[in-house]
Amino acid sequence: MTAPNIETERLILRMPIASDVALHSETLCDPERSKFIGGPYPLEEAQEELDDMASDWDKVGLGGWAVEIKETGKFAGVVTINNPADFPEIELGWVFHKSAEGKGYAYEAIIPMRRYAFDVIGLKTAVSYIDPENKRSLKLAKRLRAIHDPDAKTPKNDPCLVYRHPKEEPLQ
Repeated sequence: MTAPNIETERLILRMPIASDVALHSETLCDPERSKFIGGPYPLEEAQEELDDMASDWDKVGLGGWAVEIKETGKFAGVVTINNPADFPEIELGWVFHKSAEGKGYAYEAIIPMRRYAFDVIGLKTAVSYIDPENKRSLKLAKRLRAIHDPDAKTPKNDPCLVYRHPKEEPLQ
């Protein structure tokens, strides 16, 4: 199984390709950019992450997409539907390169990914685990109409916040 391509007005969600590795690794290896997602990562681990994200579709039926900007063909980041062994629930995640921030790409990519998670995969619920200091992701979760769930379990009892995603579409 592989993730289908999904197109939005400005983006293509697709399987990762070799040329995505440099910008994705730049994000994961940067201490400031990756501090809310367990980074910085060693270069080799950051490079392997895209392969793992793609192969997870075949292994567990969940995974992620590279987000490509249609106008330029440039890699913007990744969005994922994942369920690592230490996660109590399936998570909708996102990580974007600094050059793609502030343009609404994450929001635009997450909407169809979330629709895919609920309508195609058949999830009944999904969450996002967000560091309390990650103001950008907290703002995005709220814009997506995800609701803070203070009673939800966190990975390894991490002090992160859990935002539960609704099945319905957010207000534009």
